[in-house]
Amino acid sequence: MNIPCKFISLLGLAAICAGIDVSLRPPQLEVKAPLTQPVTQPVAPPVKPVNPTPAPTQPANSTTTPPVTQAPADETLGLELSLAQAKKLFDDGTTFIDARLEHEYAEGHIRFAVHLDSNELGSPQATAVLAKTIPSQRLVIYCGGGDCHASHNLAIYLQQAGYTDLHIFKDGFPAWKAAGYEITTGANP
Repeated sequence: MNIPCKFISLLGLAAICAGIDVSLRPPQLEVKAPLTQPVTQPVAPPVKPVNPTPAPTQPANSTTTPPVTQAPADETLGLELSLAQAKKLFDDGTTFIDARLEHEYAEGHIRFAVHLDSNELGSPQATAVLAKTIPSQRLVIYCGGGDCHASHNLAIYLQQAGYTDLHIFKDGFPAWKAAGYEITTGANP
């Protein structure tokens, strides 16, 4: 084999490896549009202007109206939620989906959360869970937090299935439990 043939063979091998690398990467979850649903917790105190203009002095017997303070800007929900945002949505009645393994769900989960393991998609149980939701419904997906990617994987699947209002509680069940929020045990309702 002469040198140009070896070079061409190596280029072909590199192209094949690049194709395999791209095909093995997981798809990325798209954020189609930012949400504008206000979350009221936590609220930062109003910011005072840097160079305030001194208020004119009023005579002691005059009546004044208290100054109007501007409310802080509403916090918007992104793809990933903090513990405070997840708790607010829970209190508002948003549907939570536990993406962990079935035995982890049975050992303890956020109260009222339904179990939907991304490894069992297409099963009768998964079909029954999805039949109770509509694609425009707001859903909060969580797993074990930290290095757990089950919630992201499930969100990608649901987005590909047409669901549009998906959020991931990034700290997951361990943070919820540590905060002392409502949990329960048992199988999927």
